[in-house]
Amino acid sequence: MATSLLEQSLPEYAPIFYRLTVEQLHKMLSLGVIQDGEPIELVDGVLVQKDRRDAGGQPMSHGKRHAQAVRRLGRLSEPLHSLGYDVQTQLPVTLSEISEPEPDGAIVVADDNDDGESHPSSKDIAVLFEVSDTSLRYDRTVKKSMYAAAGIGLYCIVNLRDNVLELYKVPDTSMGECREQSTLAAGDVLGLSLGGGTSFEVPVTDLLP
Repeated sequence: MATSLLEQSLPEYAPIFYRLTVEQLHKMLSLGVIQDGEPIELVDGVLVQKDRRDAGGQPMSHGKRHAQAVRRLGRLSEPLHSLGYDVQTQLPVTLSEISEPEPDGAIVVADDNDDGESHPSSKDIAVLFEVSDTSLRYDRTVKKSMYAAAGIGLYCIVNLRDNVLELYKVPDTSMGECREQSTLAAGDVLGLSLGGGTSFEVPVTDLLP
């Protein structure tokens, strides 16, 4: 990646970023300053381009394996809806005043009376998924910390490099860390505890492209 002008001119200087709020982002969307559906998300007040590439892909491309994994997440919607949950893919979730990411998958509490005025918040979210190839380091660090700080009970990385699922549980909201981490491979089953005694199981191979 080319070095930016700031990095070239001031290699030891860390500039202070002006952080946007979710409200400001929504205003920009309503005014057409940012087009709805652009591959960007608000992470800790900074607009970040979403990385959906497969290894070796172009920066703005949507990798085939990445897209296939997202479709597999979407297939969970029908069986989960009967349990009172919906699955949304690559849509916003509002985690704080300055963070509104668009995870590759989210299992959220179903609300058939949704007025469409807001995106799911932390209290509505049972599980978040990120499909990771070129973004793996970012998803293991920045995304994990943001989701833990928001109190997301289970964060799952669909790791396309190693063909495994990485599970991060028991968030420490004050530290932005997860106290438990495990890995599941083909042949294992992902068991989800969705609250209220509701559970759901899905074979790991159903989620890996």
